[in-house]
Amino acid sequence: RYGQAQVPEGDERTISNLLLDQIEFADVILLNKTDLLTTQQPRTADSQAAATGASRRKTRNSKAAGSSCGGVAVVEKLVGMLQQLNPRAKVVTTSRCDVELQEVLLTGRFDMEQAAQAPGWLALLRTPDSHNGSSGSIMEPTRQQLAQLKAAHTPETEEYNISSFVYRARRPFHPGRLYTQLLKRCFLTRVTQPPPPGYDDDESDNSEDSEDSADGSGGSSDDSSSNSAESSSDSGEESQDADEDAAAAAAKESLEHYAEARKEVLASQQQLLSDGGCLLRSKGFCWLASSRERVVEWSSSGLLLEVAMTHPWFCTVPEEEWPEDEAAKQQIRADFSSDVSIGDRRQELVFIGQNLQRAAIFELLDSCLLTDEELAGGKTAEQWMAEDPLFGPDD
Repeated sequence: RYGQAQVPEGDERTISNLLLDQIEFADVILLNKTDLLTTQQPRTADSQAAATGASRRKTRNSKAAGSSCGGVAVVEKLVGMLQQLNPRAKVVTTSRCDVELQEVLLTGRFDMEQAAQAPGWLALLRTPDSHNGSSGSIMEPTRQQLAQLKAAHTPETEEYNISSFVYRARRPFHPGRLYTQLLKRCFLTRVTQPPPPGYDDDESDNSEDSEDSADGSGGSSDDSSSNSAESSSDSGEESQDADEDAAAAAAKESLEHYAEARKEVLASQQQLLSDGGCLLRSKGFCWLASSRERVVEWSSSGLLLEVAMTHPWFCTVPEEEWPEDEAAKQQIRADFSSDVSIGDRRQELVFIGQNLQRAAIFELLDSCLLTDEELAGGKTAEQWMAEDPLFGPDD
């Protein structure tokens, strides 16, 4: 919004992730321009021409009628999606941002503690699960949780088959299979690498300063500078033109590559959906065989997925370094497996979308887990890391 210079240091979110974060944190969500929505998407050329030729007043009236008739289905579907992403927020449909002020000003709805726990994916991840086996499981909510879900979720979620579920497992993913069978095929994936050990920004700054100093240490005579001034100007303009042409060609090639990759990913992702559904959001964390020490965070919005190696598992951290709050400690202990060698390492991924094929998604994720033979093979995390296509060494 304020330009690249105003982006906080370390904030590398994509636009889609940023928008989803805002939806998940909101108290009130305005769904504007609902008068422009119709069940015919996209509109035909004839209908567009007819709409263009009509008077503005007549167009407004016809659009309002469309919103109250055919367009209602589209609006209700969007409302259902928003309420699945954030059950706590109030969704207000508007046209031309015409909204009662009491809906958005001095509402008294904001609560920092609730806001921090608001995202639908986080609420689902915190749902208790008694399954500690090797494959994913479908959680059965308690009566209280069912009552809360019925109160928070409007019928649109059921009518348009907008659902959410959590995949859990207590064995690591095979990094190669996870990449080739899921991440590469079904997402446009970005991997955020952890900084190398001993990395220091000051060192890179100093090296740049040294290079600048070295470039300026050798001086040329005034005569040679004067003689080459005109030729340098000409060559500089030619070089700039060549750079611009190269940049334009690279941008075009990049867009073509993105379009092709997006087409392939959409086709693969549709195998996990039905009836033209869509995966809105997936979020959580993973345990890779190549990393017994650190959590791999997972966050997707639409086709875009980011995986990042982040903080250590609590089973690798001395208990005296855990949070001091006793409730927090109890929650940490609750995440531990009865198998001491596993600790709190696990897979916990929530999926939110429309017409999701839960069984197909579970089967695909299960196929990415280590097999019994691979678990018994005695391969170390370092050996797995050597062939990890995500976080392993570059070829």
